[in-house]
Amino acid sequence: MFLVKSSVALVCVLGLLGVDGDVIWKLCSNRQCLCRPHPTHAVYMNCSGGNFTHIPTPPNKSLPLYLTLDQNILTNVTGEMFHNIPKSSLRSLLLFANRISFISSDAFNSFFNLDRIVFSSNNISMGSLASAVASLGNVSIRSLTISHMDVTLFPQDFFLPPAHPPNLTLSLVNNQLKMYQVELFEPLKGLVYLNLRANSITHMSIMRTDYVQDIQRLCFDYNRLEEFPKLCRNKTSHFPNLTRLEIMFNNIRVLSKSQYDCLDNLRELILDGNILLELWNNQFSGLKSLTTLRLSSIGCTLRKVEHEALNSSTLQHISFRNNHIHFNKSKEIPLKIFLKCPSLQSLNLNSNSFPNLLDVHYDTLFPNLANLKVLNIGDCRIKHIPRAISSHLKHLIQLDLSSNAIKDAQPGVFNNMKKLTHLFLAYNEITSVNKSSFPPHFMKGSGYVDLSGNIFSCGCESLWFIETFQRDPHLFRAEWHKEGYICNSPRDLHGTHLLDVRISEEKCLLSWNVLMILLVVLITLLVTLSLLYHYGWNLMYLVFMMKHREREVVDRREFLYDVFVAYYIDDLAWVRQHLMPVLEGSDGLKLCIHSRDFEVGRMIIDNIVHSVENSRKMIIVLSNNFLKSDWCQFELNLIQRHVIAYGQRLLVVVMLEDIDPCHVTKSLRAMLQTTTYLEWGEESHTRQAFFNRLRLLVKRPTDTTSCRRRRLSV
Repeated sequence: MFLVKSSVALVCVLGLLGVDGDVIWKLCSNRQCLCRPHPTHAVYMNCSGGNFTHIPTPPNKSLPLYLTLDQNILTNVTGEMFHNIPKSSLRSLLLFANRISFISSDAFNSFFNLDRIVFSSNNISMGSLASAVASLGNVSIRSLTISHMDVTLFPQDFFLPPAHPPNLTLSLVNNQLKMYQVELFEPLKGLVYLNLRANSITHMSIMRTDYVQDIQRLCFDYNRLEEFPKLCRNKTSHFPNLTRLEIMFNNIRVLSKSQYDCLDNLRELILDGNILLELWNNQFSGLKSLTTLRLSSIGCTLRKVEHEALNSSTLQHISFRNNHIHFNKSKEIPLKIFLKCPSLQSLNLNSNSFPNLLDVHYDTLFPNLANLKVLNIGDCRIKHIPRAISSHLKHLIQLDLSSNAIKDAQPGVFNNMKKLTHLFLAYNEITSVNKSSFPPHFMKGSGYVDLSGNIFSCGCESLWFIETFQRDPHLFRAEWHKEGYICNSPRDLHGTHLLDVRISEEKCLLSWNVLMILLVVLITLLVTLSLLYHYGWNLMYLVFMMKHREREVVDRREFLYDVFVAYYIDDLAWVRQHLMPVLEGSDGLKLCIHSRDFEVGRMIIDNIVHSVENSRKMIIVLSNNFLKSDWCQFELNLIQRHVIAYGQRLLVVVMLEDIDPCHVTKSLRAMLQTTTYLEWGEESHTRQAFFNRLRLLVKRPTDTTSCRRRRLSV
């Protein structure tokens, strides 16, 4: 029974002991505990779950001893209990769940080399515990743990006298502390790591201006903080040496820069799992040394993020995973959020949403991340591999695109990524891959790709993949995912492992020759019908684009208007404020504006038809309201027919805002894919570029400048 209990308990404490979990532990020579075999420099002895009431003798008293005494019956701990242990040998003592209620004041004061001690899950009285801690005053203790003891408040003199050595780690996890006790920790001048994880702390308020602690790492994870701890006072830090601050899974809603901007040495800030409402511009830019920022699992309440919220020249690692935020909706997350993070090396965006982003949007999301080495965008509803990744992120070493909806790895998409060695495409909808789908150096053994969990077709179209997989399964990490590479089709191979598929080039060539004629006819018919059904407008625009792309049409007719402007009434202010002053005021063009130029008393339809036919160019001011208006839709359809008849060079589309996908029809999508469109921006340089391009698109032909307009009869 002892060996069973001891083995179970051993698994739980191996990590605490800091030893290799792969080592096989064996019965010690004392036949009472488990030890690491062949000890050379130290004895690791685990006496857990043996119902000991005394301390067993170690097998070698001359070596340093790391002793674990979990789940025994050591109700009273005294110095006499350790008579079998040499005073100079004990380095670490773990006392989990031993029903301890009393510790004598002389229990540990003779173990001058004791480096670590753990009191956890016992019923020790506060007085007895204070005496035990006081007895460590003459010991070189570096790590003290008092956890799972249901302590609500420590006496202020608990750690007096201050005799503890430098570099002390103090862990008070899983108690019931309600507040941060300034007076309790102040005597511990050598304290470098304070762990207050999993208590009930609701606030941290330091009223004294002279309070300064040398703590380097501070942990408040899993408490009940409702506001960020007040670590600064008048821009002076109470923790000038703090390098890591952990505040995961509290109830913090607002981040006030004045509470942490003074932490000049802070390198890591962990805010996962809080209920943050907003992130403002330059939220973390005052932290001069910040390299790691974790904002995962905060998306359920986040309602506003400004586009420079993560502005920081020092940030190297950002985790924004598991927020389930739509990156295509500017009201939630602006696409320029990483624009001013030039030092970023790793970015984790797993478990967010990118369902409708186009390549142009990814160009905005990843424009200035040339130093990025690790990018995780798994479980983000991505439907294709963004071209922007290979265009902008050429120094990536690891790319995770797992658990998305990617259907194929486009040939050559990773060719520019010479340093990529770890590629994860597991659990997508990929059916087949070819050699050109991966960087050339992958085939030379300097990288691997994880494709497990996809829906593989094991027909002749996957011949190269199957042969490569069977020849070099390590290239695809098959040893990690033994059941991850299974055929989904054809039916006779469904459920077959790729290693067991029997396929050859000769068999594929023979089958192809027999079925070629029938397949060509059938596929041609199906493709034609499918294209006509799904891409009718696209094909129509493509035909007219090819028809007009080789020639610049110069219409020598005299027009009543240079430009007909189609807009929604709510966008008239933009037309008057921005468009008319430039095109009419500066360039001397004649615009047709509904509210000004439509003939009074004439039917609206007649006015629209007459103005379109007598305008040399057309500008559509596109917005979501425009696409919801019936009259604007009529104008749009009329302009599209006019463009089809006379060429797409007549049309310029101005995008005032991001268009909701629900408003994009097939015809509109085709028009945007084949027609020049300009995006309006708020920055001055963006506006200048906008009007420079617009002037080129609507200027009068040079050979008609001498023509005189004449007003056409109605």
